[in-house]
Amino acid sequence: MMIQRKTTAKRKLLAEPLLEDVITLYKLDVPLTAIIRNKKLQINRTSLRALILFKVQHGHDDTCAKSLFPLWLDNNSEQVQESPQGWAYIGRFPFGKWVQECSNQLNLS
Repeated sequence: MMIQRKTTAKRKLLAEPLLEDVITLYKLDVPLTAIIRNKKLQINRTSLRALILFKVQHGHDDTCAKSLFPLWLDNNSEQVQESPQGWAYIGRFPFGKWVQECSNQLNLS
C-alpha cells in the first residue's frame, strides 16, 4: 500500500484565464521574466514554468485540472494566488487532490 503524502505548504497557482494568457505569451517566445514583470506576478520563473508545463502536458487530465484550478481558486483574479489556510494537498502535485481540513475531517474537492 502506497502512503499518500499530505502537505499544507502554500502553493502558488494562477486562474485558468490568466494561465492561458501566460501560455500564449510563452509560446510566442516572450521570456518568463518579461511575462512576470509585465503582469506583475508574484511568482518565480521555476514555479511559473512548472505551471505552464503541467497545463500544456496534462491539462486534459481531470485530476490535473482539479489540482491546477481547485475550488478555492478565484478564477477571475489577475494575480498569483496561494492556497488558503485550511487546505492541504494529498499526493504528488498535480496528480493528487486538494482537501479542506475541517474539525478532524477532510472534505475532498
